[in-house]
Amino acid sequence: NVETAAFYPAAFPLAIEVSGNSGRYGAIYDSNALSELWSAVSYSLGEALGTAELPEEITEAEFRSALDAEGVFLDYRNFVRVDVIIKWLGVSSVREHTESVRMFCLTPDQNSEVAVNIPLSLYYRDESGTFYKCSTAANSEVLLQKLGVYMPNGVYFAYESHFGDGILPYTLLPDAAPNAVTLTASNPLSVSVYDRDILDAFGMNPFSHNNSREGDVSVYVEESIRLMISPSGHIDFKSEREAADFAVGNLASAIESAHRLVSAFAPNDSMMLTSALETESGYEMTFSYYYNGIEIIAFEPGAKITVAKGVISDAVINMRSYSATEEAEPLMPTRQAFAAVKDADAGELRIVYVDSGETAVTPAWTIVP
Repeated sequence: NVETAAFYPAAFPLAIEVSGNSGRYGAIYDSNALSELWSAVSYSLGEALGTAELPEEITEAEFRSALDAEGVFLDYRNFVRVDVIIKWLGVSSVREHTESVRMFCLTPDQNSEVAVNIPLSLYYRDESGTFYKCSTAANSEVLLQKLGVYMPNGVYFAYESHFGDGILPYTLLPDAAPNAVTLTASNPLSVSVYDRDILDAFGMNPFSHNNSREGDVSVYVEESIRLMISPSGHIDFKSEREAADFAVGNLASAIESAHRLVSAFAPNDSMMLTSALETESGYEMTFSYYYNGIEIIAFEPGAKITVAKGVISDAVINMRSYSATEEAEPLMPTRQAFAAVKDADAGELRIVYVDSGETAVTPAWTIVP
């Protein structure tokens, strides 16, 4: 039953910042630092989301004041439904959540009437750009004790700089020139006329299919299923199978079905959810490759999958494998990078890898809308 299956995160925060009396500490463009800080704050995020009361609309000035207070800021880089994040965190919630959010801020409630066990306040901005605050029953002392070990490392928000309107204000930026490696890209897929691993991933019976060739593309057909595998690593799957009557059709189960499939082709931390859209037929999810917390921008997404009533009806997966070829070297300093790209449309100043289809994949600063 999909409803009772284990749910695993298809997306993690890609920027986490801790505010204290002495300054800001941030984890960004560093998977190890992100994982460590996520382990310290994820329990409190789950407790806050699970106990969050109805949101109260606030001003942007109040939101920025919360960012300056002692606490933590988390940025998923893409909008994700809150009820899906709650599923990933393995908590239950006191109310229904349907809002999509990409960034959260947790701070002790400044208006608390108690002197001890002060609860956390939860702040966020939704897709419309409106800012909100929720009261929660989460204990701030648990979070603050874990955050006390982190010393400032110079990260800052774009609104704290003098960049002007060219960068979205809540982009978290490193003070020093960050390090990144050049990657070598390859196609890890070894295609044969019969490939059980790929068939298994799509739930096809390895003993009851027809296979043929269309040029250099292997084609597998089983009842209402068609699977095409190219030596370049391009996989195209279409199914007209009907879902069972009891199949679950919610967004959380759709993302989990899609994530379970892409995880069969790539490690969990190398391909992450970048969008989830509701369509007439169900839900359409896209996934991108990441390396060390940095998104890899390519001609096509790593995967695009459509799920209807818990059943995958369409899937396109572009197999790529990325590995470091040399020691990390410093990139252009942040302020110099902004000067180089400031004439672009407004967006986030972000480091990405650009995969143009060649073997070498290089890191670069760019503006991401």
